[in-house]
Amino acid sequence: MQDAPKANEKPVNTLLFSRAVRHAVALARLENDNVRAILSLLNASDKRIRAEIAAREEDDWTRLRLRLLLRAVDDIAAEGGEQALAELRTRMQGLGGVEAGWQAKELTGQMQVNLQIVQPSPDQVFAAAIARPWGDGQLLERTWSRMFDGRRETIEGVLRQGFLEGETTRKTVQRLFGTRAAGYKDGIMEGPRRRVEAIVRTSTQHMAAVAREQVYERNTDVIKAVQWVATLDSRTCEICGARDGKTWANGEGPRPPEHFNCRCTTVPVTKSWREMGIDRDELPAGTRASMNGQVSSSLTFDAWLRTQSRETVREVLGVKKAEMFLADKLPLSRFVQDGRVLTLKELAER
Repeated sequence: MQDAPKANEKPVNTLLFSRAVRHAVALARLENDNVRAILSLLNASDKRIRAEIAAREEDDWTRLRLRLLLRAVDDIAAEGGEQALAELRTRMQGLGGVEAGWQAKELTGQMQVNLQIVQPSPDQVFAAAIARPWGDGQLLERTWSRMFDGRRETIEGVLRQGFLEGETTRKTVQRLFGTRAAGYKDGIMEGPRRRVEAIVRTSTQHMAAVAREQVYERNTDVIKAVQWVATLDSRTCEICGARDGKTWANGEGPRPPEHFNCRCTTVPVTKSWREMGIDRDELPAGTRASMNGQVSSSLTFDAWLRTQSRETVREVLGVKKAEMFLADKLPLSRFVQDGRVLTLKELAER
């Protein structure tokens, strides 16, 4: 018989939940890093495109010279897209392996008994993520290709329109990429830029979700269900909010990301000792055993965050937002709108 757990042991599912929420914060930061890396490559490509267009004299708008310009610009855009795609693919492959390793390690560390947790290889995780439809039902790499192809088509369309309307090259560049006064966010390319950001963020969540699922599926002797955990961004989505805290059996039910910019996560629900065939006495109902196979319905991101130290809250929300959350008792739903975290200025206006 296994040794009885100590009276002050926390349920494994509670420990897994707490660790998963902390991990989701780190994953959100990784999203930001991935977005910066991909946009940096595309920004460099756009800079070359601006220079190529600006180098044309005003009287260069002839059909022949337009064709030459389109060819040159398309070559630059294609090269930038290929570089960004290669970087994104590399980052997603690395993430799949790291996330699967983290999940397996957490299960091993929190079980407190010697159990063999099966961990999928990085190649297996990536292959599963590529094969699993997401978003609008498209496959991951198809979505990436469409994203970069869309940028090229937008640039070509603006150049052709500028030619037909007799615009100056300066006006065309401004219409494409915006003005310095507006931080280059008032151009037509801001739309594709936001789409790139959304797809990179959601790709990160998709890859992490598939990695988790691969670990769950390989360890059904330990894991009996999967719990949906909504986070900051998903508070504004009725679908994700309704799923927060719900559980589904392995291989059943929905999985995040539910939509673009979805930051929901899942946590495994372990079996009890008896369900696992381990002869270990459970603790009385008042104290709960460390492996009772139960999940508390009160475990939400908001409720969890309010039990953490001030330092942890500041780490999640930032110093000023943390004070608003703690001192003013604002719910997390007040910190988001339309699937994004509000700035301090926007919060003050609300």
